[in-house]
Amino acid sequence: MNHKEFFSVIKNRALSGSYLLHGKEEFVKDAALKAVLSTVDDTAYDLNVQFFDDFNTSELIDNCEALPFFAEKRVIVCKCLPKSDSAKQLIAYLPSLPDTTLLIFFIRGKADEKLEIVKYFKKQEKTVIFDELSEKEAVQFVASSAKKLDATISPVAASRLVSLLGTDISALNNELAKLADYVGLGNEITPEAVSKIVTPNIEYRIFDMLDSFFAGKTTEGLRALTALVNDGESAIGIASFIEGRIKVMLSARKLIDSGLNRNKVVALLGGHPFAAQKAHDYAKQFSAKQLIQAVCDFADVPHLKISGTLDDKEALLFAILKNFTPAQRGSAP
Repeated sequence: MNHKEFFSVIKNRALSGSYLLHGKEEFVKDAALKAVLSTVDDTAYDLNVQFFDDFNTSELIDNCEALPFFAEKRVIVCKCLPKSDSAKQLIAYLPSLPDTTLLIFFIRGKADEKLEIVKYFKKQEKTVIFDELSEKEAVQFVASSAKKLDATISPVAASRLVSLLGTDISALNNELAKLADYVGLGNEITPEAVSKIVTPNIEYRIFDMLDSFFAGKTTEGLRALTALVNDGESAIGIASFIEGRIKVMLSARKLIDSGLNRNKVVALLGGHPFAAQKAHDYAKQFSAKQLIQAVCDFADVPHLKISGTLDDKEALLFAILKNFTPAQRGSAP
């Protein structure tokens, strides 16, 4: 199930048995665990909530078997997953988990789907996956969170905030708090306020720079590149990021050449929709041969520095000008 379905289960007080919570969206996952724990009465909280940071099958089972104190359920949170024999032992036990125990496996990041315990939870439909939010979901989060901060935000401003920061909820939440303080209680967060207060994340700034180059606005692109470097961003780091994006563009180019439309290409590329859409749109301006050469040029930036041929900033600039200016790249077939 997804996070929305899980929150609905919590709200309806229908939690039972055991669950595996994992995925990349940590903020929402933390909120889900907090919501689970809120179902335990405060007066008996310490007696009925237990956390396991290290896995011990026997100790875990003993605690699952214990009766709750002055409450309907005990909640046990395990922050690691069993492997090999421990997993087999736990899988054999879980069907007999007492109704008075709620067992939550809470994993940072995405769990290894090859593990037997992960396969078990998936088969039982007790896996809750916290994927990164879509842009639409992130905009909705911003709007609802603004209300909780006694502020309002226009749809345009909410979209602008997401475009600058991406869909990482922790980052959005932090910047939204700053914006609410800036405009004052009860006031509206405007697009102008977002532009003035919020610093775009590095990925957005690089995409913005590439947009300028691909639109033929070389001067603007160079200005954006200079700003990135002057703000302390590593030239080699920027080159590495661009190299990774070009590899995705190459995959997009091959899919385009096979006759697929934009929506199909974006779906097959996977990852965040914003980045996949950019990859598709950028790829249309290049041939596969040009993209292969670009990958080599950006991968060569660290080697040019190490060999003393160019410093890292010069090597990055050389790769950009060689591949991203209209005169150099020509027209993709």
